[in-house]
Amino acid sequence: MILSEALKYPMIKEILGKKEYLVLTGGGRSIRIRNTVKLLWATDNMIGGKTGYTRNAQHCFVGAFQTDDGPLFTAVLGTRSRNRMWKSTEMLHGIGTGLQAIPSIKLVNAYDSGASIVSGSEGKNSTVKHKKSHRVRHTSKKKHKKPAIRLVRKY
Repeated sequence: MILSEALKYPMIKEILGKKEYLVLTGGGRSIRIRNTVKLLWATDNMIGGKTGYTRNAQHCFVGAFQTDDGPLFTAVLGTRSRNRMWKSTEMLHGIGTGLQAIPSIKLVNAYDSGASIVSGSEGKNSTVKHKKSHRVRHTSKKKHKKPAIRLVRKY
């Protein structure tokens, strides 16, 4: 994991753990860098992390937390908002440190009748119909740009 390797360098670890950092260029110019990892000031044991965004990957975050058993790394990919990204990271942190129970999610075959698929592009539930051809048909009228199964639950 890239973050695990990066944290082996004290200077990188120091920079990732600060809310602001002043960088001096070779030409003597100073640049103030502000950290956007809001968990640094909301969680005591946050080591640091890196946010990212692309249209395809959406909001992403990889982070490290200090625990009694060593660093705990989290990775969140494909959230539609920064707020959801932080909430997902806090949930993973809680699960990893034992502060939060692991949510019970029953995974089912996507071809089973009555299964529900959460689409990656819209985040809406679509019922899956079982057909002889084994094709998944979304019953919602909205077209999904890039359907990606994130979570399958049977209700």
